[in-house]
Amino acid sequence: MATSNAVWMRVWISAKPIQTQVLHDLLLSYASQLTQNDSTPRPSVSPKRRATDLSDAAPDFDYEAALLRGDRDVLLIISPLFLAGCEKQVQEIADAIAQRDQTLLHRSAHTMKGLVSNFMATPIENLAKELELKARNGNFERVEIIFSEMKVQLELMNAALRKFVASIH
Repeated sequence: MATSNAVWMRVWISAKPIQTQVLHDLLLSYASQLTQNDSTPRPSVSPKRRATDLSDAAPDFDYEAALLRGDRDVLLIISPLFLAGCEKQVQEIADAIAQRDQTLLHRSAHTMKGLVSNFMATPIENLAKELELKARNGNFERVEIIFSEMKVQLELMNAALRKFVASIH
C-alpha cells in the first residue's frame, strides 16, 4: 500500500475541471497495482440486512437514488475500480481491528470514508468516520459492531453500484 500511496503523491490533477481521461488512466493504473500486489483470496462479505442496531446507520438508505445525485461520467469511471478494490480495503480495516492497530485503523477508515463519499453513501461515510475517531482516540470499544454494520452497508451500496454500471452499459 505504501508504494501505491507514493505513486499518488507524485501525481497532481487540477480539481476543476476534472479531466476524465486522465482520472480514468490514473485510477486504472492504481487499481492494477492493487490487484498485482495482492493475490490472496478474500472471503466475500455476506449480505445481511442489519447486523446491529446503530443509531448512525440508515437501514433504509437508498443507495441507488444517492448515485443519481453524482456525476455520471465520474461514477462510471470510479465505480468498477471501487468494486475491484473494496474487499482489500475492508480487509485492511479488519486487520487493523484484529491487531488493535490505531494508526492503521485511522488511516484505513479515513480512506474508506473518502472513497464512499464519491458515491454519496452517507451511512457508510458516518460509520467510517466513527471508526476513524475511535482510532484517533485509541478507543476500540464497539469497533467490531461498527465495522460489522459498515460491511452490511457496503454490500448494499455495492449492489447499487453494480446495478448502476450495468444499466449504463
